[in-house]
Amino acid sequence: MYLSMKQTHLIAALKLLCIAVPTYMVGSMLYMNNEPTRHFIDRMTSRRRHPLTSQWASPTVHSCADPSGILYGIFTTSSKMAQRQVFREKMAPHPNVTVRFIIGTPDSEDDFLQLSAEQAAFGDIMILDCMENMNEGKTYTYFRSASPCFSNYIKADDDTAVSLERLHALFSRLDASKPKCIGRIMYPTGIISMSHIFAAWLRNRFANMDWYYAVKQLPAGMLYGLNRATVQKLSKTNLGPEEISGDEDRRTAFMMQEMGVEFVDVGAIFHDHPAYRPWFIDTWSMDISNQTVAVHKCKTVSLLIDAFEKISRQN
Repeated sequence: MYLSMKQTHLIAALKLLCIAVPTYMVGSMLYMNNEPTRHFIDRMTSRRRHPLTSQWASPTVHSCADPSGILYGIFTTSSKMAQRQVFREKMAPHPNVTVRFIIGTPDSEDDFLQLSAEQAAFGDIMILDCMENMNEGKTYTYFRSASPCFSNYIKADDDTAVSLERLHALFSRLDASKPKCIGRIMYPTGIISMSHIFAAWLRNRFANMDWYYAVKQLPAGMLYGLNRATVQKLSKTNLGPEEISGDEDRRTAFMMQEMGVEFVDVGAIFHDHPAYRPWFIDTWSMDISNQTVAVHKCKTVSLLIDAFEKISRQN
């Protein structure tokens, strides 16, 4: 029996290494502080405006003299048309929530033509004035370029199903007088696993990651929001490419921390889909209930549909 358990643990450790080593090596290469990487970052964050980009100017649906409502930005890419259709068909709309799909400037003319057709049909595409990317400034660009006419601004993943009614009720209860960052808060300074130790060693070997380890708390990337006071502060910053690149959720948290923004933890009303059960990872998987506001890790179209249908039945 002891030998069997030992073999099981050994196999699990080997699988972890097979996943962790290539993942962190590729990730660390993107953070390397050398000349090729600086050129890569400059290219990703350059203001490379395509003639068609003007079609997707930031939405202005309220008078800026009286900002109100929520801008709900779903971070996605041009290829995720099927997921966008699920949101359009299954997500119950709310009169005080404006939904936009947030996409970086595509490289190809075909992508622009596809997005142009979607924009003509639905009017819900917002193209940012930066190259499409995940960890090279897309989030920063979104918050800085959004219309100033909303009370709250959401960044959400395209694998997160949500009840806009409950989300609006949640944000309406919050004090808007001070800068706030609202989401399910994580505390990276807690128990450190072997994989985190390995990641720290690898990143520090290739880049200055002082900012990364200075983050004391951060909102989970599934869905978080900044109120208008926070976005106003952020709009006055003018950070360079190397100051906005890196893990997007930690970068956002670091910016909030540096600006003295208050973090508001919503807890388990944001959680993972109950079907999400990966190896080696502690998840926030829970059954969808009448308390659920957002459901993350809907990695397939069928899971996204399932989450929306279960949320709607709980209303």
